[in-house]
Amino acid sequence: MKELWIMAVFATVSLPQGDLTTSPIPNTIDITTPTTAAPITPDPPTTDTPSTGYLNTTGLPTTGYLTSIPITSISLPSTTTTPPLVCINGGELQSGVCICPDEWTGETCSEGNFCNSTSKDGFSFPRTTVGWSAYSEELCDEKTTSAGLPEASARCLNDTGSPMFGSPHILQCEFTLSDIQGNISSSPGDLLQLAFSTQILTSQPEQLSADNITTAAQIANTLLQSANITEDIAVAAVTTISQLLNASEESTQERDAVQNLTETLEMFSLDQHNNVSLVVSPNLAVQSVQVPSDTVGIQFTALTGG
Repeated sequence: MKELWIMAVFATVSLPQGDLTTSPIPNTIDITTPTTAAPITPDPPTTDTPSTGYLNTTGLPTTGYLTSIPITSISLPSTTTTPPLVCINGGELQSGVCICPDEWTGETCSEGNFCNSTSKDGFSFPRTTVGWSAYSEELCDEKTTSAGLPEASARCLNDTGSPMFGSPHILQCEFTLSDIQGNISSSPGDLLQLAFSTQILTSQPEQLSADNITTAAQIANTLLQSANITEDIAVAAVTTISQLLNASEESTQERDAVQNLTETLEMFSLDQHNNVSLVVSPNLAVQSVQVPSDTVGIQFTALTGG
């Protein structure tokens, strides 16, 4: 390239003297690049950092010097659009999140949240949502006091990552709600059996009378206020209350019983010693909370809806 530069200068200074009007001096002298020169290779397009190259002019400018113009290439970040979630199994997309039915979970509602129908310890249970109780297909004999009611209940659990039913609780088919109410104070050691018997006896709330509803509500109150309450007892009591909310009777007596239950549930949720953090049933969810001793007030919220 240096040799070409000298030739260009020589050509400029060695022009012959003559008539300038007939022999104009060219203002551009073409310089042919040797064929052996390596072509300029642009930067790879995949680089993410700015790169700088040079663009050479094809001739001399009016100054008589070769000019190189720096060229900077900038790689713009690629923009990708995330497709919206596709909710399945009845899920609904709200604010970019799938709201799943009770029986499904996961980002797109693709993960089952239920126990499949199965037989356990001689009883057959239908498909049931995790956390809910199922009732056996086997019913009490027609000759018993509880004729037509399920013989057993079992709760769908997901403690191991694979939903399955827990151990069944069996109803003594000769038991009535009045019997349970009489025994609950005299036999505290049988609280668990009494709690699940109450739950099974109220499993068909549309058939309950006003007296049945009042008695069941009083039993649930006693269970939730017991000093010996366990998580299983709390689950049975809250499930009983949830079932009572589906009862058809709406007498003043029933409304008073439900009001008492609301107050008991509020106390239960604030009890720091009940060892029960969350109980969920179809109509009701109760969660215990711990609050500082200087807290001024607590809000208890009850929601109803279809």
